[in-house]
Amino acid sequence: MEACQIDTIGLDKIGGMGLIAAASLVRNYAPLTGLEPELRSDQPAWVIQFTGEVPQLLARETWIDPICVVIGGSPGFYATGPVRLETGAVITPLPVPVRPRFSLPPLAP
Repeated sequence: MEACQIDTIGLDKIGGMGLIAAASLVRNYAPLTGLEPELRSDQPAWVIQFTGEVPQLLARETWIDPICVVIGGSPGFYATGPVRLETGAVITPLPVPVRPRFSLPPLAP
């Protein structure tokens, strides 16, 4: 959770979280394009799915419903929804060729 900056983003933004047996299977749980080379790994991956707006301060953008994937201790954020630039322009992500088949479990209340 620390690698995905939960202390900054907030627990209330977590829509689901789980350990996936292989990073290459993350597309079964999140709407990704398949163009994410770092996810073509057989290593286990922790996945945190966020809901709502999540500021990406270094990029000066706001991502809607992103995910964080941690492989071998290294986190990566992926935009799975629209991205709002600091100019106010909104970028729509590329189409997802295959919709996720499963959902990540929510945090217990």
